[in-house]
Amino acid sequence: MLRLVSVTDEPINSRAEGISMIYAGMLKKHELTFYRHIHIIHTREKDQNLIIGEGKHIVNVKFSYDPGKEFSSKDDEYLQLTMIEIIHQALLMLATQDEHLDIAILYAIKAELIRTPLDFRVKYKTFTHPKDKTFLANVIVHPLTRYFNIYLELEKNDTIITSLLIYKGINVPTYFPDYFSKGKWLKNEFILSGSCTDMDIHLSFNDYTLTYVSTSGMEGSAPKFELMKAEAYRKKALEEYLHTLNPAIVAVLKSSEN
Repeated sequence: MLRLVSVTDEPINSRAEGISMIYAGMLKKHELTFYRHIHIIHTREKDQNLIIGEGKHIVNVKFSYDPGKEFSSKDDEYLQLTMIEIIHQALLMLATQDEHLDIAILYAIKAELIRTPLDFRVKYKTFTHPKDKTFLANVIVHPLTRYFNIYLELEKNDTIITSLLIYKGINVPTYFPDYFSKGKWLKNEFILSGSCTDMDIHLSFNDYTLTYVSTSGMEGSAPKFELMKAEAYRKKALEEYLHTLNPAIVAVLKSSEN
């Protein structure tokens, strides 16, 4: 796992989850997996470069980098490229003191990312058909700076049969296990759900269409599933979700806001 945060630039904190996920995936792809967690802390302050280990497999890297005065007003591609540069330089600094990171591979990763900085996809989950190991259902995340597109794809013999957009969510990965971590194979369809959701997503093998089936018990409504949508009306979605909770819990939550 890799995560980028900033103590001086809010746009990094609100937009960095996607590129953090992509970089973590690239390090895993290239087998640079010695560290379980690399925490990169960005600052504009000069001469603040610092590496602090926490045990054997966790490291914090504080890194000084000035992205310029107009950084926050730039477009998404510029922001993404800047965050790639910050992560790359921080990892290079770590690599000069650590044989567990290969500098040549770090440059190769950066070169691959900057070619199409907003068009990388990460495989979150794979489900294998119990009777056919060549038949897979994959949950694919396209992490953008402001939101995440989630796709469900079917793969047969290393060939993608179909890939369908199933969710446009806020740009943090914390809800993925809740919504997209469980799969069920039936004769003519695959059903995707999660550990804490009120929506089952059915993908038909006959015509590759999606059907959304609410399990909330509220006709035509799935408050939990709606809550993390990027385009959802946040207040309305939150009110619908609170309506599903125990009144005592709601009272505690509302009192804590005051």
